Amino acid sequence: MPDPAGGDPGPGNGFTAEERRLLRALREGRSAVAAAGELGTGVAEVAQRLARLRARLGVGSTLELLERFAAQPD
Repeated sequence: MPDPAGGDPGPGNGFTAEERRLLRALREGRSAVAAAGELGTGVAEVAQRLARLRARLGVGSTLELLERFAAQPD
C-alpha cells in the first residue's frame, strides 16, 4: 500500500525513500531541525513522521527506530 509521506517502501526494507532520507539524516547526527531543512519540511512534520514510524514498527523511541533502520539493507 502506498505511503502518502513518500511513496511505496523499497523492496525488502519497509521504508519509503523519504523515510530513509529522514532516518539517514538523524543517524548521521543531524538534529530534527537540520533534517527538516534538508527535507524541505517543518520540524512538526519530522516529529509526525517519526511518531508514525515508531508506531508502525512498534518501537518506543527514536533511538530504537534508528537501530532498526541501521539493521535494514539499503
